[in-house]
Amino acid sequence: MDRVIRSIILCLLLTLPRVSDARERFAPSVRALLGNGIGSLASDSLFLWAGTDAGVSKLPRRAVESGDWTTYTVKDGLGGNSISALAVGRGDVWVAAAHDSAARTSEVSDGISVTRDGGRTWTTVTPARGFGLGNTVWHLAVTPDAVWAACWNAFGRFDSGLIRSRDGGVTWESFVPNPFTNGEFTFSVVVDSARVWAGTAGGIGRSEDDGATWAVSTVANGLTGNWVYTLGIQRLGGRRIVWAAAWPAGAGERYGVVRSFNDGVTWTPVPEFKDVQAVDFTFADSTVWVATLTGLWKSTDAGATWTRFGKGDGLAETETIAVHAIGDTVWAGTAESGLSTTTNGGATWRVIRTSFPTATLGTPARADTIPTYAFPNPFSPLRHDFVRIRYSLSAPTDVTVAVYDVADQLVATIVDGQPRDPGEQVEAWDGKNGRGARVANGVYLYRIQTRTGLHAYGKIVVLD
Repeated sequence: MDRVIRSIILCLLLTLPRVSDARERFAPSVRALLGNGIGSLASDSLFLWAGTDAGVSKLPRRAVESGDWTTYTVKDGLGGNSISALAVGRGDVWVAAAHDSAARTSEVSDGISVTRDGGRTWTTVTPARGFGLGNTVWHLAVTPDAVWAACWNAFGRFDSGLIRSRDGGVTWESFVPNPFTNGEFTFSVVVDSARVWAGTAGGIGRSEDDGATWAVSTVANGLTGNWVYTLGIQRLGGRRIVWAAAWPAGAGERYGVVRSFNDGVTWTPVPEFKDVQAVDFTFADSTVWVATLTGLWKSTDAGATWTRFGKGDGLAETETIAVHAIGDTVWAGTAESGLSTTTNGGATWRVIRTSFPTATLGTPARADTIPTYAFPNPFSPLRHDFVRIRYSLSAPTDVTVAVYDVADQLVATIVDGQPRDPGEQVEAWDGKNGRGARVANGVYLYRIQTRTGLHAYGKIVVLD
């Protein structure tokens, strides 16, 4: 169990779109994407909906090139701004939000919010304690008569990680999708008629009677690992194929993608995804897209052959944590680098990214700016090319940017007395020290100094 808890905490730091210290103070334009951390994507007949690290954004499907986003935050009725799950159904849009615990070792739920009028009004519901919602909601599923929420039982005080409401969130009932260890740690749920599949830290719970009884799939039934982070259903020629991203929860297990052709009774690993950490699925007939921490994968023949896309192919970042297809248009979200979209199967990509302003060094910061920030943060040298440090200058000057450890020992000099022009500046660090070796996980401080005596400071969390 300790191994599972440690793995879950690492997952939280790596995959949940996080509100950085900078973004908590920003107030972006309603015409721009609200945040660059895109963890959830969904669509209805009119809009693409994006759950970000700063709120919810929507874009008209018929005018995707316009960039005319409408945004929603706690000021509009959301329970929180860091969105952990989003689902669309029955004309409703449901979103869940979370925030860091005081110890910053786990996430705490900010409730589930719903709009029934396209975002004009929002209602936030918080089920009574004992139904799992005191903890993070990782996934939502909407059916014609219910909304399901997969919750992570972070603090061990709740009876189940899977809950359901049949009255629009007024009352909730709880389930134990796995009648064995770790079933209360639920990360995903998909529903098709009376069939329900729930991905947990102890395998996949499967119900054929709308949650009344449950069967269990584990590594003994073909999973590569018993921690099932996400699920998806592909409908192809009258068939239903259930896909799952399996993560290791114990010795001898591994990352992988598995699928089932018999509604989840048995599972078959997809060979190309051995040791690949997958986090999201989307489907368009025979085409399958898989978001992973090592690229965005695509198959046009239901999984027989695969192509992988990364930053070198035009994506905003190789690491993708959300993917959604609307016909031939595909959207891919990242943890810190914005949204990528393609209309030609990945041949070319367009990147949508919100630019957050910084206050000019040496001048008083406005309420919506800070002098400097770094992104992505946390930063993984193994998955990200660089962490970028942003700041602004009012006049030309020479600049030095250096990174230090928590003991104030110099780790690396990024820029050493180099001339910079007025305006916004971005400096990149590859996560290596002055000797060219990759630094260890931990907290690092950076300092910006100019020849004229101005300075600013920031923090970078390195985490592989």
